[in-house]
Amino acid sequence: MTAVWRPNDALSVLVRGEVAHSGGNGAAIVAHPLIDPNHPWYDPTAPGDHFYSHENVDKFNAEINYRLDRFTITYIPSFIHYAFGYRTPLSVPALAPALLPLAAAPYGGLLSNGQPAGYFAAALVVPRDAQNQVTNELRFTSNNTGERAANTLSWLAGLYQLSGRVDIEPGDGIEVYNKAAASGGSILPYAAVTWGGANYERHNNQSYAAFGQLSYALTDWLSVSGGPRYSLDQLHADGVSQTYLPATPLFVIPFSGGALVNYHGTTATLPVAYDEKQVDHHVDWRVGIEAAVAPDSLVYGSVQTGYNQGGFNLAELSTPQVQFKPETLLAFTVGSKNTFLDQRLVLNDEVFYYDYDNLQVASFDATKGSGFRVNIPKSVIYGDQLDVSYRLSADTILTADIAWLNAHIVRGTLGPAVVYGGTAQYPTCGAPISAALCTGGEIDYSGYSLANAPPVSASATLRHFWHFTGGADLEGLVGTHFDAATWGLYAHVPGTRLPAYTVTDLILTYHFAGDGWNVAAWVKNLENSARPEAMATDSIYGQAPSALQPPRTYGVRVGFKFGG
Repeated sequence: MTAVWRPNDALSVLVRGEVAHSGGNGAAIVAHPLIDPNHPWYDPTAPGDHFYSHENVDKFNAEINYRLDRFTITYIPSFIHYAFGYRTPLSVPALAPALLPLAAAPYGGLLSNGQPAGYFAAALVVPRDAQNQVTNELRFTSNNTGERAANTLSWLAGLYQLSGRVDIEPGDGIEVYNKAAASGGSILPYAAVTWGGANYERHNNQSYAAFGQLSYALTDWLSVSGGPRYSLDQLHADGVSQTYLPATPLFVIPFSGGALVNYHGTTATLPVAYDEKQVDHHVDWRVGIEAAVAPDSLVYGSVQTGYNQGGFNLAELSTPQVQFKPETLLAFTVGSKNTFLDQRLVLNDEVFYYDYDNLQVASFDATKGSGFRVNIPKSVIYGDQLDVSYRLSADTILTADIAWLNAHIVRGTLGPAVVYGGTAQYPTCGAPISAALCTGGEIDYSGYSLANAPPVSASATLRHFWHFTGGADLEGLVGTHFDAATWGLYAHVPGTRLPAYTVTDLILTYHFAGDGWNVAAWVKNLENSARPEAMATDSIYGQAPSALQPPRTYGVRVGFKFGG
């Protein structure tokens, strides 16, 4: 819901609110390489409808502007509450020698019931996690911002504050289903054993920033700008970290962090309590130049820095917790914005070069069986983004964009903590784990491309309106997106090479007269492409799990707009 209030020419208030809930069985997590590449959503170990997903999102934000004689005051508050819980199917690869009794044939073979071997049925369980975030921004802006008259000085200054809290309840882990399924028996009922953590975590994040910028028009077509930003980030994390393993000897694989003890019929590591604090602060800056080289053409360039705070690896069963460093960026951009053909054609192009120090990435610690965040010492991302919009007629608009990208690690030698396999706990080395990842020593990832960075991606949308007597309209939209093949993980683990894909959406919307009510019929992912939302590295045997985006879906949507 959105509401606007303008009691006079000086004051305007914009308020937005949103409440959303999604449920159902949720998305299944699949392992890569896929069990059946021809049927990527196929999961032989899913026991049926014993899954759930509950997600609630509440959002509120506002923008209050008050205009004075020489400057405008803007206040932007926001609040977000996010809570979720789920039990989702998870096909766990049984590759370690200790788990081979669960499989009736080697990896890639078939069980007696025709299911692929090398997997056992399980569910990933998160009972309930909750996150709250409050932000406040106060900004002062000169009223002549955007003017191009020579010798014009414009400015802005502001303050920013963020307060965030995350509460993770105990019980996160993996439920292992009846192991008789591995020899062709029934998957249900599942065993009420937990392989995971009885962790309680509470994260508090306080961030503050002060920023400003000056812009000066040297002439009526050339201007320069620049300004600083100071950031202060305070992170506090406390809780208890503990790992439980099922009681059966098949699963008793030592984790580091203390001697194993017996706890209510299961095997558990000793609990480790932690109370960690970290403070980061950084000064960033930006300088830029703009030139209106023609009435409908603008050329610009900028150099600026960026920063992302560090944090803790809370899965580390030790005190103090292992920290990862802040990430910093030096960014160069050059571009142009243009309109042609009596403003029917819009053509924008931007070339960019991003230089990262200590880029933060998710990795896997084979010695502890858990995912961690680590720093890549040096990496770069550069490319070109071209955007086009062309109005073919008064009722037909074509938009398109294409991006060329190169994103790779320049210097990235990482230690044994991020090696897949080849350790005393996880000695298996072989398909699908490559020998290069089983050395037990450091691995030099220099030259490897970064994750989710296709060298070419493109999108195109065609929108057309049909008008009817009485004021009703019919709107048709066809949109398609293409990504070239890319890697899902920076470590290029076998099976994580994502093939090229296209995904096309169709939407047909009928707008009733007065543009109040509308009804839309839609089809998403017409090609039925299997696209991972994100690929994780916290997989125990070098496998990479991901949640696939939905297959082809279709439906009907009804909407209503009110107010002026």
